[in-house]
Amino acid sequence: MAQGTSSRFTVIGGGIVGVCCALYLQRAGFAVRLIEKGAPGRAASFGNSGSFGIASCVPFAMPGVL
Repeated sequence: MAQGTSSRFTVIGGGIVGVCCALYLQRAGFAVRLIEKGAPGRAASFGNSGSFGIASCVPFAMPGVL
């Protein structure tokens, strides 16, 4: 981050992607606020077993998938 500048970010969503983005920004020296309406990691990331489905868009939590 350049001297004399101040940048703040707000990340909405405490799933795997939101937490990773917030951590990356924080490590880069930015002030970060993470907003999650429930418990972190308990929504879509929890329902999809915390994995990325790059070849499919069907959630793992769908009936009959597991």
